[in-house]
Amino acid sequence: MTRLCRETALLGIFAVLTASAPAFDDAPVAESGPAVAKADAARKAYEQARVFFLERRIGMDTAYLWSIRALDTKLVLCHNDVQRQEAYQTHLDDMKAIERILRAAGRVGQTNKLEYASIDYYKIEAEDWVAHGRVR
Repeated sequence: MTRLCRETALLGIFAVLTASAPAFDDAPVAESGPAVAKADAARKAYEQARVFFLERRIGMDTAYLWSIRALDTKLVLCHNDVQRQEAYQTHLDDMKAIERILRAAGRVGQTNKLEYASIDYYKIEAEDWVAHGRVR
């Protein structure tokens, strides 16, 4: 497959994946200040990392790292178990989005076994946090 075909295929996949991406702004947090700014910055960095991962400009671990940072900064803002559960669910949704990108990249020969094993680990970890409401 030519590079142009791969890039076109990946852009099409990106359009589908971003259409169903979870919205960060839906979280019920009514605070302001550095903690909110940090959470917003981490979320924006994750969104950009996901795009760069789709374009294969960065590795999956960088996208995972920014999702974890977004989770950690969001947990600081949570006032109750419902908000914490939503934060963990958002991270799980992030890992599922990364997995969809990875599986699509695999169909055009742009991934490896380590990435598959890594996303399996990251997704199981996130599912465990959602299931148990675990505090990191």
